[in-house]
Amino acid sequence: MTVTRVDGVRKRRERGSIAPEDIIDAAFAVAERDSIDNLSVQEVAKHLDIAVTSVFWHFRKKENLLRAMSDEAIQAVQQLLPSPNTAISWRAFLEEYYTKMREVYRTNDVLADLVLIRLSEYSLASTHLTYQGVEKIVALLVSAGFSPVNAWRLNGTLLTYTRGIIISERTQRIQQVATIDERQSTLIVPQSMPQLFELVQTNSVSLSMASDDDFTFGLSVLLSGFEQLLKSDQQRVSD
Repeated sequence: MTVTRVDGVRKRRERGSIAPEDIIDAAFAVAERDSIDNLSVQEVAKHLDIAVTSVFWHFRKKENLLRAMSDEAIQAVQQLLPSPNTAISWRAFLEEYYTKMREVYRTNDVLADLVLIRLSEYSLASTHLTYQGVEKIVALLVSAGFSPVNAWRLNGTLLTYTRGIIISERTQRIQQVATIDERQSTLIVPQSMPQLFELVQTNSVSLSMASDDDFTFGLSVLLSGFEQLLKSDQQRVSD
């Protein structure tokens, strides 16, 4: 960080000399350290070594800063997710798209909190960007033969399923629940839960119901069902 010196004395930058982008970057750094819930303007200012009033010069309220962060997060996620590709099958694309979505959010809790949890923080521009992404996927599915309404419902179902898994995993990490580690065996009583006991001991299932195997299985089942739906749509058109 750049500082000025007067007569050998270290001096903070003047208010307005720092760019909003610098404040947003600092806010992400603080959030990664402290979490979104514990993010404070004071810590952001401390991180930049500026006065709190310099942050409020650009962002009048903490909510304004969070909205700017959400906008940045949405743009970042959109850039990380694959774009609809007609060179591969619709099923292969959706499998890649939603697997990548889970990977992006599970490896960055700040992005997950900003985009999936704090929905009210979106700006209109970011909302438009999000739905433009949905538009492209729906268009891909329509070109594959789905009716528009089924294309919309198909994508919505996969989004809800994937988002549910992501939020479930995020919540379990926050609460450090036993269902995601070796402690889960203490939650099972063999005498009254013989099926679950066998599954945990023999098949190594996760009681969180959100393991890699669980996600892949659920996604595969949904996509197989949608293949049957496509056949129905194509048959309806031919009739």
